[in-house]
Amino acid sequence: MLYDQLVANNQNVELKIYPEEDHSGTVLASLPDSTPFLRRMFSQPST
Repeated sequence: MLYDQLVANNQNVELKIYPEEDHSGTVLASLPDSTPFLRRMFSQPST
C-alpha cells in the first residue's frame, strides 16, 4: 500500500478511510477532513 511505502520513507502521511463510501462518495464524506487539511497546506510558506 502506498501509505506503508510513504511511512517507510519517513514521509508525513494522514490517512483517512471512508469504508461506507465508494470512490465518488468519498468526496463529500471527506469534506470535514479535507477542507481543514487544505487550509493548513495553503497557509504554509512555500519552500
